[in-house]
Amino acid sequence: MLTLTVLIIIAIMMAFGGAEYFTEFAQYNRKEDIDPVEIERIKSAYQTRLSEGNNILKLSLYGIWLAFTAWLALSTSQSDANEYGEPVA
Repeated sequence: MLTLTVLIIIAIMMAFGGAEYFTEFAQYNRKEDIDPVEIERIKSAYQTRLSEGNNILKLSLYGIWLAFTAWLALSTSQSDANEYGEPVA
């Protein structure tokens, strides 16, 4: 469940401009100082596109966790004996 959540977060954020956002920063060397004006230009260029994915991301994550919780609530328990002994009730 946690792995699926992380994969969906990555996929949605990359689909809504995350890949291009990281590509803009990847052109600079790790030890190179980036001009603050350039950083703001890159952030403002992709901020609206990245924020468009937030609603889809929220709905997807709520849906997945709601479905998982419903599955746990609606699944039938196993009344057989196990390694810890007979069921209590």
